[in-house]
Amino acid sequence: MCKVLLDTLLYTVQTSCMKYAPPTDPALLRQPTSTPKMLDGEGRIRGSLRQLYRDVDSVLWAFRGTSPAPFSLRDGSAYDNQLRAVGAELSNQREMDVVAIDKIAEDAVKITLRPTDKQPIQFYAGQFLTLAIEIDGELVKRPYSICSSPDQEDTVSIGVRALNNGKMSTYLNNVLEAGDTVGVYGPSGSYGVQNISELGQHTVCIAGGSGITPQMAILKYTLEQSSESLATLIFINRTVESTMFHNEIKELKKSFGDRFTLHSIYTRSTKKHTRIKAKRLSTLLKPTTSPALASQYFLCGPEELMNLTHQTLEQLGVKPDYIHREEFTAAISQVDQNMSERVESLTVHTDTGHQLTTVNPGQTLLEAGLQAGMTLPFSCTMGGCGACKVKVVKGDVAMPEPNCLTQEDRASGHILSCISHACGPVILEVKS
Repeated sequence: MCKVLLDTLLYTVQTSCMKYAPPTDPALLRQPTSTPKMLDGEGRIRGSLRQLYRDVDSVLWAFRGTSPAPFSLRDGSAYDNQLRAVGAELSNQREMDVVAIDKIAEDAVKITLRPTDKQPIQFYAGQFLTLAIEIDGELVKRPYSICSSPDQEDTVSIGVRALNNGKMSTYLNNVLEAGDTVGVYGPSGSYGVQNISELGQHTVCIAGGSGITPQMAILKYTLEQSSESLATLIFINRTVESTMFHNEIKELKKSFGDRFTLHSIYTRSTKKHTRIKAKRLSTLLKPTTSPALASQYFLCGPEELMNLTHQTLEQLGVKPDYIHREEFTAAISQVDQNMSERVESLTVHTDTGHQLTTVNPGQTLLEAGLQAGMTLPFSCTMGGCGACKVKVVKGDVAMPEPNCLTQEDRASGHILSCISHACGPVILEVKS
């Protein structure tokens, strides 16, 4: 009796699979498949049926000759996609040698890197790199803003402040040495000067603490591009000793003279701790808001400082399009208890078609897609830049918080594939 029921069940699922499995006609391969309606709903029986459907469906794909056997790499040739190389290119990682490490504050260093392949480094002022280093047997990834000018293509420099209990920052400040080799992802991020022709005559940077790092790249680059360009820096720190790039900023002032205006503010220079007030900030910013200057404003630092600056600029009549904020927030590394502990199906729809693969337990959606040869957007691989943002059409995912997604992104069903794990079958939509 049990054998009869099992045979009937398998026949029903196989029939459904054949009905909904991708057709063999290449002209029809771009039509997305869908799970049979008979498997919709909740419950342990339907859940088991859905798992069985996915297993049989994967096998049928192999027998039809449109893809290799399940759980192996696919080249996606049936979908007009090209096979991506497996290895360093697959994860967008480059190896870079540490050229120099310079002390730039009592608790911070500047690290200069050169690619081992000697290929030029292409980035724009304001972007960041993600370093990947094995520390105490664990692969640790952390993002650090680039402080060197894009005109300097053979090497690239980042600024790193040592944080309390910061595993990577402590290692970079105290252990890393010139001559070491590190793994690097990126450059990443949308903050900064993407097109110098749209910048305008006056660049205004407001920075707090280590928020000066990307601003250094922006200031250097904009001042170097034209003999008529102007720049202003409003820099808030606790003390002179804690000020990153203190000497380099003095050199900028020396090199560019009146074209570079500097306002240094120290909140703990006396026994009394102070904070910058809206009134003082308004006084410093008002001269930069002249319509004749066509100023662009770049904000980087503590959220409280950026919010205050943003509000002050709006009160001074600055249009939102002229205000740029570095909203980078790295996701906290954690394991979500809702993450599936079994192999799940992953379907990705693009403008050119769709692909089906599987996600192994513990694997991110991005890792699964790249392993299958899918062309997916990504950059930092740790939830900080938003480059891997995709939309969930169907299914549930587990995603660490906080991350760089906005409330609007979440409301519209978007996730970051580089840190998201499947809680069940997932269907994604990727825009070109």
